[in-house]
Amino acid sequence: QRLCFYGGSAAQSSLFAALDSALGVQHDDASYLVEMMDYMPPQHKAFIQYLGEGGSMTIRNFILGLKTCNAKNAEKVIQCYNSALKAIEDFRTVHKGIVTLYIIQNHRKLGSNSPSPERNGRGDAYTIEKSAGGKGTGGSDLLSFLEPLLNDTKKASISQ
Repeated sequence: QRLCFYGGSAAQSSLFAALDSALGVQHDDASYLVEMMDYMPPQHKAFIQYLGEGGSMTIRNFILGLKTCNAKNAEKVIQCYNSALKAIEDFRTVHKGIVTLYIIQNHRKLGSNSPSPERNGRGDAYTIEKSAGGKGTGGSDLLSFLEPLLNDTKKASISQ
């Protein structure tokens, strides 16, 4: 029986999944991220699921509760929370830039008329659509996958 697996992907890393869950960053389309959890160590996957099962007990919701109660130092806590989100946003922005520069643009430079060792038996020219260009190592559509992650992180910030 044939088995199919995704290639390696940063989405298989437990770190950002745990940070997103703990900070209450909700991803509108998390199907790929959920699939990637199957590639994480079982203890990491269980921890992330535990964080996600808390539902209302995320750091974000705790801070929103402080804000609602006008708790002393709530503004300072909100600033710290938003700074943590900003650091994740900055990382995701840089990551998207690196992907664009080193994967997308390099594949576009090759173009359909450029010589390439990757021609099929009929001599068809290499194109980005026929290559890994625009695809992550895990098979995701790079920019259509990365952009929503960045936007969802931005949306999680709390106004003061």
